[in-house]
Amino acid sequence: MVFSRIENVVMNNLSSICRAFLLMAFIMAVPFSSCWAQREGQKELLDRAYWEKSVEKLQQFFENWADEIPQNETEVANDTIAEAYSVFKAFYRPMQLELLTDSVYGEDTTLFMNKPFYIVQGTLWEVRVADEIPYTRAERDSFLVTRAREYKLEHPWIDLEEVIRDTFEYRPRFEYPSFPPFEYVPSRRVDSAIRFCPNVHFEGKKVVYLTPEYRVLLDKFMEKPGNSRDPNKLRELMPGYESGIRSDFLSWMALARRHNMKSWDYQTGPCVYGIILDSQFQRAVVLYYYRFVGYQATLLKEQGEWRVAKVVSTWIE
Repeated sequence: MVFSRIENVVMNNLSSICRAFLLMAFIMAVPFSSCWAQREGQKELLDRAYWEKSVEKLQQFFENWADEIPQNETEVANDTIAEAYSVFKAFYRPMQLELLTDSVYGEDTTLFMNKPFYIVQGTLWEVRVADEIPYTRAERDSFLVTRAREYKLEHPWIDLEEVIRDTFEYRPRFEYPSFPPFEYVPSRRVDSAIRFCPNVHFEGKKVVYLTPEYRVLLDKFMEKPGNSRDPNKLRELMPGYESGIRSDFLSWMALARRHNMKSWDYQTGPCVYGIILDSQFQRAVVLYYYRFVGYQATLLKEQGEWRVAKVVSTWIE
């Protein structure tokens, strides 16, 4: 009899625990299933817009996207990430690309001007903090000498004077003060692969954020094969032909360009992949690329506001 009562109590408690667990699982699953269903609906809407060649449905797709993914500046993890948002917003000028790129590479800097939607990156790959960021000529000269001496300690057989001489002879190849590339400035990582949706605004434009989920959705849309059954239209079956037509269709609202044979550029450039801050939050370096050229921009904080002080190219694909 006692054992029977114990068994009943245990079973009742287990039932309560199971019910609570199931309720919690349901509550947690509702937002996920809602987002999943919404993106599935978005996928179908984009496909339907394309096959019907409906610009109205394409615009609705982008409107839904803007409503689904809001800015997330209020959710930043710490002061350093908050400062990275401020740096990005001072730097990001898709309507003034001539200020952030080098005309020597011949890139068209007006491509985004007539697009009603801007696709802003939804991920920032890395934020770092350096003890100092050399900017003036004297600071950079000192930095170069210090790095040469550190190199001598790691490679005692080399001639220090020769290293310093080679370093200073190498520097003029870059538009001073671009050297050294800031990938080599000692710094520590604060965070990486950050979900990054800065609160940016542009007159006459709407902003959507390229989250990983939307990148997958767009990639799948772009790489779908054509549906031509006419053997006389063989070119429609060739790799890239259909995706080129899809790219042109998307470009009614935002620009999508093939970066290489394996990937697409959806972001309204430039695309930032790293931000380095000094420990006092008075200087910053933005590492970014536009099309096939990499750049670094040095920003200085003056009277509490960030401004772009210097832009130089650092690599090219």
